Amino acid sequence: MENQHVYFYKKSNKANVSIVALIFTYISIIGWSPFFSGYLAVPLFLTYHIPFLLLLAYFMLTQKISSALISLSIIMIILISALTLLTESLINFNRYIFEPLTFLLCYYCTVSRKLAEKICTYASCVVIIGIVLSVISFCYAYAGGNEILIFHNVDGRLNSLYLTSFSNFKIGNIIRPSFIYDEPGAFSFVICFVVILREVLGRKYNWVYLLGGMITLSLTQFIILSVYIIVKNWKNIKQILVLCFALFGLIMFTYNNEFDFFYNRFNTENGTFSGDNRSMQISNYLNVVNENMFLLGDYKCHDNINQRCESHGDISSSIVTPIYKGGILQLLLQIITHAIIFWLALRERKLIFPALVLTILLLQRPFFDVVGYSVMIYYSIFLMFNFKVFKDDYYHSRKK
Repeated sequence: MENQHVYFYKKSNKANVSIVALIFTYISIIGWSPFFSGYLAVPLFLTYHIPFLLLLAYFMLTQKISSALISLSIIMIILISALTLLTESLINFNRYIFEPLTFLLCYYCTVSRKLAEKICTYASCVVIIGIVLSVISFCYAYAGGNEILIFHNVDGRLNSLYLTSFSNFKIGNIIRPSFIYDEPGAFSFVICFVVILREVLGRKYNWVYLLGGMITLSLTQFIILSVYIIVKNWKNIKQILVLCFALFGLIMFTYNNEFDFFYNRFNTENGTFSGDNRSMQISNYLNVVNENMFLLGDYKCHDNINQRCESHGDISSSIVTPIYKGGILQLLLQIITHAIIFWLALRERKLIFPALVLTILLLQRPFFDVVGYSVMIYYSIFLMFNFKVFKDDYYHSRKK
């Protein structure tokens, strides 16, 4: 891997590295925004897939190719093609053909610490801008401001613009801002992805991003912030107290009838949290699953990969979503992915928190095949995999 790092910089100058980092940042957290595909009605192929393929082609033409990863990608393409022939449907092919290509792109974009640092810096800037604009949007709506425009996301759900941020959720004057994304949970995912990058690369003040992400009023964001307070500061009583007071102040500010929808999610009904819609999704899957669906996925129910299969109920974002959509092949990918994350946490103590964050995110949104999400997931894994190499790079650069 070290030779690969050196080779990258023999073939690339600083300007090229910055351009590559900008394009990858765009692909991972911007190009799949519903602003393009929903509001502007620009095909996702133009805003996401073409930049993706061009960047991958650049790497394959200018950098050394990992024979092991190429072999894995070819095997996956063969399996996906076989699944397509077996089902006589293009549904699974369209869904999963970019997965092996995503592995390759994410591998190439972790070939050096300097490239990873650039990507982390650009992504951090986007997230900070998003948090600030979301706060402005929240205050605008709280003061009585109405949506400026309404449009449909690609999947048909409504989205609205409140001055500086999208939101698909409003109760009274309270909105859950989602920045440029289809829902607040998506923005929360992006924020946590950036925190993972920053943690792996040793950046400071990550609690600012997690606390700022609470503007989305995401339950997952709250859980990850709580995990951060416990895992990262268990020896630093002073910092724990500061973060707890900040969190307590946020709770006190929002603890009124207007925010009942958030705090009611912590109530229990029949042994589960009121805000736990994932258990219902698991029940929906168990109600409709049969042998064919278990092996090959739900292709029979979908004519369009962007539309939900209403007759099955909501199974769109839970731990059973991969096997529901792609059958045993996607279940295998899910198991292997979680096993690798667990192994990375065991291998390096400093990766425990990033691994925990990614695991929590994947329990809620196991979107291994979804544009944008898949890049964030596997880039995080490749970055953690190269953690020791990055430490050596940093050490040697400091010695020089």
